[in-house]
Formats: sequence, C-alpha cells, structure tokens
Amino acid sequence: MKKKPFNFRAFTTLAILWTLIIDAVSGLVLYTVPSGRIADWTNWTFAGFAKSEWETIHTVFSYIFLLFISLHLYNNWHSILHYIKRKFKQYTKARIELYLSLLVVIILLGGTIASIPPFSSVMDLGSLIKDAWPENKDEPFLARAEKLPFDR
Repeated sequence: MKKKPFNFRAFTTLAILWTLIIDAVSGLVLYTVPSGRIADWTNWTFAGFAKSEWETIHTVFSYIFLLFISLHLYNNWHSILHYIKRKFKQYTKARIELYLSLLVVIILLGGTIASIPPFSSVMDLGSLIKDAWPENKDEPFLARAEKLPFDR
C-alpha cells in the first residue's frame, strides 16, 4: 500500500480549526474574567492559567490564526478566483450572496462601532459578568499594590 504524501491544504484547514477553537475558548474566558485589579489581587486562575496567560494565549493564537488563514488563501487563491469568476459569468445567486453577506457584515460593523443595541448588549453583558465577581474584603490599600516589590 502506497503512503499518501503530506496534504498541506488539509494541514492548514485543520490548523485553522484548532486555532479558532483555542481563540474562541480564550476569548470567552477573557470575556468573563474579573477586572485586572481583582484578578491580580485574588490570584485568579482558570484551568491553571492566570488572566495574563489567557491574554497571551488569545493574542498569540489570533496571530497564528491569521497566519494559517493567509496560507489557506494563498494555497486556494486560484480556486477561489475561479469559483467567483464562474459564478459571476453564470449570473447565478452568487451575486446575491456576495452583496447580502457584505451588507450584513457592514451593518454588524456599523452597529458595533455605533454601540447600539443589540451590539452594545454584548459588551454590557461582559461588564455585568466582570462586575459580578465578588470584591475581596482585603482590597489593597493602594491601586495595583500586588505589583509593588516587598524589598525596601
């Protein structure tokens, strides 16, 4: 039985999937984590990672996700262009989907930038969750006291 060669397209597609999952999970964790002051003062962790580590995971994997998306587009550029050209030549529904998807994304972006409901509700919910974390009775006497050195 002949061994199949390494499939780079499949590799990039699966890497996109895994990085998307990691980015989504880290994004949800960061959406609900207490504010930095509370997280630092209480030594907050989730799944063994502190807030700063979740931020690092999220940031790095966002860039890795973009890298794999770029590789995916590069590897499939001719197929994508061929598909678009073929659909436009045939005057099928592809034009409707293209314009409708663009319109929906523009509306979503505009609503988010304008901070109008229901878009603003997403951030309001995040703030509500963050504010629900209990305040520690042993609050630091000074903002960011947890960052101060112990030596004199």
